[in-house]
Amino acid sequence: MTSKRKALPHETDSWNGYTLEELRYQRAYTSARMEIQRAGLQRNISNFNLTGSGSNVHGGILGKMFNSLGYIDIGIFAFKMGRRVFKIFRRLKR
Repeated sequence: MTSKRKALPHETDSWNGYTLEELRYQRAYTSARMEIQRAGLQRNISNFNLTGSGSNVHGGILGKMFNSLGYIDIGIFAFKMGRRVFKIFRRLKR
């Protein structure tokens, strides 16, 4: 049974890589797509907050801190705090 899957450029033998123009196009396309998704997410969150559902995290100190951080920063922060808590519990076990 033959596959009707489109052959990707990097799967051919004669492919030498993407040109600079293609890379710029892909980067711009991805950036635009992420911006559209971010705007949609912000619209959904604002609609969620207007309905009165959930807690109002935006007003407190933690809300301001988490709004200013990106997801990667929050992940790194959580990882570091988890390591510290784990070390404390390990010391208490002894």
